[in-house]
Amino acid sequence: MRYDTVVFDLDGTLLNTLQDLADAANYVCRANGWPEHTLDEYRYFVGNGIPKLCRRFAPETARDEASQKEVLAAFSARYAAHKEDTTAPYPGIEEMLDALSAAGVRCGVLTNKEHTLARGVMEHYFPGRFEFVQGAVPGVPAKPDPTALHHLLAQMGADESRTLFVGDSDVDIHTAHNAGLPGAGVLWGFRTKEELTAAGAEALAATPADLVRCILGGAEGVHTPGGAGRGLRRRRMSGLLLESPVGPLWLTAQGGALTGCWFVNGRFAPELPGQPPRKTGDPVLAEAERWLKVYFSGRDPGPTPPLAAEGTPFQRQVWRRLAQVPWGTATSYGALAADIAAEKGIPKMSARAVGGAVGRNPISLFLPCHRVLGAGGRLTGYGGGLENKIYLLKLEGIPFRP
Repeated sequence: MRYDTVVFDLDGTLLNTLQDLADAANYVCRANGWPEHTLDEYRYFVGNGIPKLCRRFAPETARDEASQKEVLAAFSARYAAHKEDTTAPYPGIEEMLDALSAAGVRCGVLTNKEHTLARGVMEHYFPGRFEFVQGAVPGVPAKPDPTALHHLLAQMGADESRTLFVGDSDVDIHTAHNAGLPGAGVLWGFRTKEELTAAGAEALAATPADLVRCILGGAEGVHTPGGAGRGLRRRRMSGLLLESPVGPLWLTAQGGALTGCWFVNGRFAPELPGQPPRKTGDPVLAEAERWLKVYFSGRDPGPTPPLAAEGTPFQRQVWRRLAQVPWGTATSYGALAADIAAEKGIPKMSARAVGGAVGRNPISLFLPCHRVLGAGGRLTGYGGGLENKIYLLKLEGIPFRP
């Protein structure tokens, strides 16, 4: 697909800042008589903000609050005076930005670098290039928490369904997924292809030109890590148009699994073929048709056909949780967020991010996103239309509050 908005990480993605960061940190180490660190070690010290960097390069005896306050002040002063000694955009970045600008792609930056410092760096190296720059501010959790990213996208008025997050580390890919966005990893930065792949990056770009092709909808030169989604795209797709009490439904299947159940008049419906088939010889679609017949009779239809919903790792995680919500019961965005935070081992997850993933569910009814309500059982929006959601809730006997 083509993305209309791209949010970039800064250090290791747009700018090679590693040497200046390492030099400032080792200056503090020398001043205190501490062991210095190699450039490769600093590749893994950076990425979570300067306070974390200071804690990582300091010895354990200097990691208490009072010592870290002094270390942070010394590092910040040194770095501010020498932040442009060796720092420069990676080769091809300027040309990449030219190409994106010419294509009308809107660009923003989200970094764990302190906000004022980040804005100064961006004005120095990329004046007027980026629509919005968001750095670290007190009281707002750093990446991979998605709070700052959601704020940035709201400021830009971005369509999150057509937004890509780009970075060079697992922190960036996790940030994208925590916000319900796809994440692309760049291979010219501080971290490795293996790290980005393990984090679930949807695409890996070896050069800025590769990244342009990825953003504008081309695949040439872009490596997509392995997964079920890619395999499905190589197989023949079958489709079936069904009439139902909630309007026409478009079903799709590939590789022995159901891949879509769309409200034809819904918000995210795909384009149908000129003469969509109304009968099928595909066993998966036939089983799905039988399942829906039982469902609309007002009975629990039991296990679904095999499902293969294609999306980001975060979206698939939300959809797996949806599949566990039983017939005749409801859950909430907050409850889903709490469950997923527990699975990820993080303190909290944005209910808004979960809501974004729920809204992009490609297999309606079978993955029952209509069973998700707001706090206190409040009725919320639905991609298939609010009237259809009300119908489905009443069909299953699920109480809700308007």
